[in-house]
Amino acid sequence: SDGAADELAGVPLRPTRKGLTSEPPRRVRQHVNPLAGQYQKPVELPPDWVTQQYPAPSQPFWIDIGSAFGGFALDMAKAVPGRNMLGLEIRFPCVQKALVHKNQEGVTNVHFIACNANVNIDHILGAVTRHGPLERVLVQ
Repeated sequence: SDGAADELAGVPLRPTRKGLTSEPPRRVRQHVNPLAGQYQKPVELPPDWVTQQYPAPSQPFWIDIGSAFGGFALDMAKAVPGRNMLGLEIRFPCVQKALVHKNQEGVTNVHFIACNANVNIDHILGAVTRHGPLERVLVQ
């Protein structure tokens, strides 16, 4: 199997002037305005995204709001394998990089979503708590 293709499996594509790419940009803005129109749209997730992303979806969930490049959530997923970690980050390039790291390290109890938590938290909490209890919410 192609290692590069395996590494990028499940990594969302972002638009560029030359088409779609899974590569994160060279530079990521440190801050974005969560009130900007582009961040006010609800994220579209498949109805079964929880069971697609977590092998043990009934485990308790820890949600990391503002997960950036995913380092904390990845470390916690490895340290506490009996919990499902979910990182929420408004900056799409950060989530791309976090998903690449997740795939490289083979961690299965963590996932990342690019979204504005202010807009999407109810929808996301509803989805995860249909499968497992919400145990912690961490705000970075």
